[in-house]
Amino acid sequence: MSLDQRAAEDLGRKLEELYRDLPDNQKEVFDFVLAQAVRGVTEQVEANSEVGGYGQDAMKRVLFGAAGVTGQQAVPGAINWIVKSARDANLFS
Repeated sequence: MSLDQRAAEDLGRKLEELYRDLPDNQKEVFDFVLAQAVRGVTEQVEANSEVGGYGQDAMKRVLFGAAGVTGQQAVPGAINWIVKSARDANLFS
């Protein structure tokens, strides 16, 4: 077994563990982002094999997917922070 195959298997195991630990409402987003990443990498490989390929477009998709996950994780905390600040300032009474 080559080093690349071992690394791919390790990554697969880690992704499975991560997926199992996710709440149900975040599994759909994880599936979408993973699909976008695989699609982006596949297109990157195909583009690199063509003359004048579209490698940048594939990388943008991967980055947008990562940004989407980051945004999804950050928004609930930001809303919680705003509500707590408003509560602490007695804006609800």
